[in-house]
Amino acid sequence: MGLRIEAVLPERGIDVRFDVGDGETVALLGPNGAGKSTVVSLLAGLVHADDGRAELNGTTLFNRAKGKGMSLPAYRRGTSLLAQEALLFPHLSAEENVAFGPRSTGVPRRKAQAAARRWLAEADAAALAAKRPGELSGGQAQRVALARALAAEPDLLLLDEPMAALDVEMVPLMRRLLKRVLAGRSALIVTHDVLDALTLANRVLVMQEGRIVESGPPAEVLRRPQNPFTASLAGLNLVRGNVRGNRLLAAGGLSFAVPDAGAGVQGVPLLAVFPPSAIAVRRPGAAGTADPGREILGVTVTDLEPQGDRIRVRGAGLAADISPAAAAELSLVVGEEAEFLLDASAVTSYPASAVPGWRTV
Repeated sequence: MGLRIEAVLPERGIDVRFDVGDGETVALLGPNGAGKSTVVSLLAGLVHADDGRAELNGTTLFNRAKGKGMSLPAYRRGTSLLAQEALLFPHLSAEENVAFGPRSTGVPRRKAQAAARRWLAEADAAALAAKRPGELSGGQAQRVALARALAAEPDLLLLDEPMAALDVEMVPLMRRLLKRVLAGRSALIVTHDVLDALTLANRVLVMQEGRIVESGPPAEVLRRPQNPFTASLAGLNLVRGNVRGNRLLAAGGLSFAVPDAGAGVQGVPLLAVFPPSAIAVRRPGAAGTADPGREILGVTVTDLEPQGDRIRVRGAGLAADISPAAAAELSLVVGEEAEFLLDASAVTSYPASAVPGWRTV
């Protein structure tokens, strides 16, 4: 049956409607301040909606109107929360921490201890059973916290940036562990990492300004993003504009040819995406061989930043990746004029959906 939620919390700008299917892992993406952690807290019972309803496998978690109504306490919801910090009880061993959940629901001590050992093993933490939190590294503590969350046998596992506090070398190990333990389990994972969405989730929800603005399989959402945040996750430039002939007319006088322009829906803006590698950069008026496959876009350089083994040049809301050698030869400075040469064959276009909070380039 899974989860269905509709919730409004005006004081935090939240107005969401979505579901998580039985056995489905859903990734909740969005910029800082979008309201992702608030949604997790609503489901965990840590904050209350003003209006709305949520059901999990037929159990009503809350049903409220104008700030009143029923709301199950957190311990009765069938949810478990794994947050950024492990938050283990410092005076208990790892095994005792994991056994705490079953014990709190009335499971006999020996049975709870057996469950704790089983889930510690499942979380690759069996060797840590006797250690206290102060003796654990960050990655070890998070594995114990995961075992504790699983030991409660939740109907829905809530993960709020579970790898944000881990050392860089620990993240791939934790991701592989989550991939294994989340298989066939209903889970909602808040993350900023596109790799988490691609490797862990069956579906992604993109949240912006308290609302869900995109939803779908990870590969599809990242292939055809509808807002700048999702495009940045996908590593793509995204331009929104209106079509005239076969050209896209965008803010700031930006204009270039797009494929399938005539297939757009009348009155609906068109989106165009292309990678930063599709743009070459030169100084205005620089001599060069004419290339009919390149669109020349005049820009003012707004930023220069390292991007792996490339230099990212930003201007007119676009990003171009060039080699350090090319950057040295151009000697570009922020505030100077430049020309972006866009490879038209790298552009993909499609109709825009109604996305609240769109910011035009």
